[in-house]
Amino acid sequence: MPTMCRLRSLLLAACIACAAVSSTPAFAKPPARKAKATKDKVDSKEPAPSEAVVGKDLNVGVGLSAGNLLSGVSAKLYLDDDVALQMCLGAYVHSGFGVGLDGTLEARPRWAVLQNRLFWGGGIGVAGVSYTVATDSATLLAVSAIVEVGWQLQDLPLEFVLEARPYWVFGDKDAGAHPVSGGGSIRWYF
Repeated sequence: MPTMCRLRSLLLAACIACAAVSSTPAFAKPPARKAKATKDKVDSKEPAPSEAVVGKDLNVGVGLSAGNLLSGVSAKLYLDDDVALQMCLGAYVHSGFGVGLDGTLEARPRWAVLQNRLFWGGGIGVAGVSYTVATDSATLLAVSAIVEVGWQLQDLPLEFVLEARPYWVFGDKDAGAHPVSGGGSIRWYF
């Protein structure tokens, strides 16, 4: 478990460092581009790359997650400005492999902090895991509640998220409630 504490500390430190060096306000409107006039037509104004907003214009994020039951590759898909599905494929805490799927809802309003977006939200998740430790093996299902706080950088389309995830396990010797659990993620958006 000390490794998880170090990883969470590293994620938080990276989040703070990236936010501190960022220079574009999250909600600032960039200067309008002038349309090029030609004989026959006027080019329409196309959005500049810096206008893209994580969760609005950039809907898909891929990165790493650690904590709770699974640690591995993470993906997040925004279905709307504040509704997202996220998935994690990775290693189980003990020894094994699992898949998790979450649905999250970000609360309004989002705040501009250090020229980026700070948000909080919640949701529900399910995970299926198969593992083997020495002579013990099991397949289990877990259901978790999610409370999250995240920081979305706009200059670099990154998202850092810390989560509290109390969960309930079915189908294992550790079946039952696990009220103290959490994790974090870092994702690149495109």
